[in-house]
Amino acid sequence: MTVRSIEPKSEGPAPATSPAPEASVQRQETVVVHQRDQDSSERTSVGGPTGSLAEHAPAPLATASSRTVVRDEVGGTERRVAQVRQIIWFVVGFLEVVLALRLVLKLLGAGQTAGFTQTVVGFTEPFLAPFLGIFPSAGAAGFEFEPATAVAMLVYLLAGVGLTRLVRILYGETRETA
Repeated sequence: MTVRSIEPKSEGPAPATSPAPEASVQRQETVVVHQRDQDSSERTSVGGPTGSLAEHAPAPLATASSRTVVRDEVGGTERRVAQVRQIIWFVVGFLEVVLALRLVLKLLGAGQTAGFTQTVVGFTEPFLAPFLGIFPSAGAAGFEFEPATAVAMLVYLLAGVGLTRLVRILYGETRETA
């Protein structure tokens, strides 16, 4: 745990009257540290004009400045876990939307020569390749149901769930956070 000394802030130029003796200026800092699997610890320090901090010093007559510093050392890891999980769900969500769009375009018999249809089908083809041929496609008069797309959507959704669980395990998170 690191405790920093605090210098009193000046509020502008010093008044022209007699200045207060520098020896009576005191600074106080309270540091609260929260770490994983530990109770919070608190340390109060008081320092004199030299800027040195002495733990358990006698109470000063006048406190020139005081502040409480709270350090949450667990929050940094939780933030990283949340960011990684958000990235995973963004990628999975984007892929799910594009695959659903492909499924709808095929179901409604969209023209295969249209630029938008070619873009969607061309983009999703590499993600769909491992699943083609599992089930036969069914269709009539230009309308086609592609079961491989539905299977791919389910597999990628489950992969997203698995990846987020893996990230939680790797970062040591053991419980759900609300």
